[in-house]
Amino acid sequence: MKLTQYSDLGLRLLMYLALHKDELLTLRQVSDQFGISKNHLVKISHQLTKTGLIESVQGRNGGVRLARAAETISV
Repeated sequence: MKLTQYSDLGLRLLMYLALHKDELLTLRQVSDQFGISKNHLVKISHQLTKTGLIESVQGRNGGVRLARAAETISV
């Protein structure tokens, strides 16, 4: 199976958030980890937020995290 770069990064984001389940991560942290543009990651995280897979917390101490337990998410 061949994935688009958008899908690949979306899956990577979900897996990374699952590894850090008790943390609220900024998109800057994740983009630095993956070596990709923060703006590109913003588009991906927005789509994942709209589908209910991740939740976004706004503000100074904000970030993203999984919206539910990783075990309940299927691809």
